[in-house]
Amino acid sequence: MKKQISLLLIFFSCLFVQAQLKKDGTPDGRYKANKTATTNKSTSKAPVKTTKKASTSSNKKYTKGPRGGCYYINGNGNKTYVERSLCD
Repeated sequence: MKKQISLLLIFFSCLFVQAQLKKDGTPDGRYKANKTATTNKSTSKAPVKTTKKASTSSNKKYTKGPRGGCYYINGNGNKTYVERSLCD
């Protein structure tokens, strides 16, 4: 009888250890078990297309970002956004 009770306890405790899911079936990030499971996955972003175009003042390497913005890296190492037509 004790074995049966202990087996039932182990069985039910295993049910509660599973990751909690949202209504849409994705893991809920508020639970510790889900945080470790979701942070280990690698996410890849869309590849960034780079084009080189001649500017009137100098050659700058224009980069098209994943959301369509066009920019170049200025002398300070910061992004400077320009018109999207420069990356086409």
